[in-house]
Amino acid sequence: MKLYRFLAFAAILSLLTSGCGTMRNVQNAPEITLVKDGQSAYQIVLPAQTPNPGIDLCLKEVAQCLQKSLQEGSGALLPIVSEDKMSADKPYISLGGTALARNIGLCPEKFQHYNGCILSDRGNIYLIGHDAHGQGLEKRDHFSRYFMGSAKTAVVFMEDYLGVRFLLPGDNGIAVKKNASITLPGNLKRDVKPQLIYANSSSDFLYSLANNGLGCGGFHIYGGHSYYDAVPEKTYAESNPEYFILRAGVRNPKGNHLCISNPAVQDLIYAEMLRRLDAGAEVVELAQTDGYQPCECDKCAAFGNTDDPGEKLWILHDQLARRLEKDRPGKKVMIISYGPTAHPPKSISALPSNTMVELCYYSEENFAEWSKVKVPQGFTVYIYFWGTYNMTGFAPKRTAAYCKRMVTRFVDNNVRGIYRCGFGENFGLEGPVYYVFGKLLDNPAADENLLLEEYYSMAFQEAAGPMRTFYQTLYRQLEAFSLLGENRVLPNPRTMLGYIFSVDVLDTMSKNLARAKNIATNDKVSKRLALVEAEFKYCHNLASIIHLYNAYRLKPSKQSFLPLAEAIDARNALIDSYYPNGKNLVLPDWPQVRFLGRQPRSMMMSNGRLSATLGAPYTWNTKLLLDNNILPGVGKKTATVLK
Repeated sequence: MKLYRFLAFAAILSLLTSGCGTMRNVQNAPEITLVKDGQSAYQIVLPAQTPNPGIDLCLKEVAQCLQKSLQEGSGALLPIVSEDKMSADKPYISLGGTALARNIGLCPEKFQHYNGCILSDRGNIYLIGHDAHGQGLEKRDHFSRYFMGSAKTAVVFMEDYLGVRFLLPGDNGIAVKKNASITLPGNLKRDVKPQLIYANSSSDFLYSLANNGLGCGGFHIYGGHSYYDAVPEKTYAESNPEYFILRAGVRNPKGNHLCISNPAVQDLIYAEMLRRLDAGAEVVELAQTDGYQPCECDKCAAFGNTDDPGEKLWILHDQLARRLEKDRPGKKVMIISYGPTAHPPKSISALPSNTMVELCYYSEENFAEWSKVKVPQGFTVYIYFWGTYNMTGFAPKRTAAYCKRMVTRFVDNNVRGIYRCGFGENFGLEGPVYYVFGKLLDNPAADENLLLEEYYSMAFQEAAGPMRTFYQTLYRQLEAFSLLGENRVLPNPRTMLGYIFSVDVLDTMSKNLARAKNIATNDKVSKRLALVEAEFKYCHNLASIIHLYNAYRLKPSKQSFLPLAEAIDARNALIDSYYPNGKNLVLPDWPQVRFLGRQPRSMMMSNGRLSATLGAPYTWNTKLLLDNNILPGVGKKTATVLK
């Protein structure tokens, strides 16, 4: 037997250098019994060699999840082996670019981006796709920098054929249907082709893949602004002040705003593009500085023969894209539409063939404007669905209905990539909506309500009933934020939060969460409920202060002030608990969930930033007020003015 295995491995290694064989076209093959009555003869086989150590780690993580999911669902424990150590007389699940896959014509090089294929052949199962570092690096890197088509394909296999659901990050977020016997078609052939070619990810590899946070892959992105890297202030402020804007007759490098008419500046911006592309990137982001300020020099005033600062930028970026089109055929540029470039260019009817546009504004009106300009490579979007800068701050923000509307809009307008800005602060309260958004990106025609039902039943099992009521009560109220809050119809976050978390809503949610906890028996269900409870406790206190404050304002007195002060003190103590020993809270046994985004304490105290910021009464020093017998807003207001 040892000699047989050695000869088999020698044959496998020879295939690594001899290319791919010819794929058989199997018809009417017998059904595959992967597991029967909790037993399986199969092994999970990994490549003996991979092009990058990071790919090897990713494939091992997928294999371990596949192994654990099969065991949890059916009771069968499949060994994980490298193909040079596999049992030649046992059937197998081949994962990644093995020589076994190449032998039947499945080559990783034949796939692009995150694409792959599920195939059964002669009783064996192959899960394979495009596995490569997105920038061509050979060293180990973060998973988001890879194309992991085999991993995405394996996730689809686990979801659609094994009943696995990746509901939340980490092992606690994976749910598996129980089935002691698993059969598969003998002639299974399934192409896996994600709708997107780029989408930033969360902190967890498998959750990200399952929910279409695929990673940046072949995109080199700067988070929205490439000028800082191209012409950094710290490098050129002293040596070349002429690279920066002229304001009030003085060159000013503060803020890193550039003199875009300067040929040297244009060359530096272009050199930065080439640096990233020549290093292996397929697409490079091109984006002006944040809070853009135009240069006031005479040459910038004349540049582009227009007075519109945004149009000047479009003209410059178009010129750079055309220069790239000539110098680096096949490479692409993603130009941002943001701030002064929010609207399409007026003087350009068609962008170069290598160009896509990154939209930071994605209303129906925005897409209607862009329909008049040819964008050959389509669009990506930089979305602000989540993030603590929204009016609700650290509280939930979106509904499944909102996600359905937006995904439909994106698909209708050729959106090929998504950057989620500020995602994942509320995996407990918004976990179902995150899940719906990710699954709609796989199938935009799916019913968002059925996806919600799937989440409730898989995540909470015996406690699904009360948790359905819990979430539906929240989401009915939360839809108002999508319809009103984004347009700033309501004057401040207190008004919005008070509406979302009305007294009736808090009561209904509290009672149903308590019911769910009482009937939960599964360990994973209990941990998920604990996460929901921790986030809801924050929101309950946040809203209670609003309602107590409103009561105090209607009838200010010591009697109405005391419960308000008590709620404010409780909030401060609660927030203190999020920073044990001055560090961000890490959930026990669940480090993959970044609780409330692990934001700094100062931001938590104000419930976020920008439009979310809360002042009184959250900022009151209740001890000082009580010690001095002061009722805020009551009594005469006096001031002494000294000469």
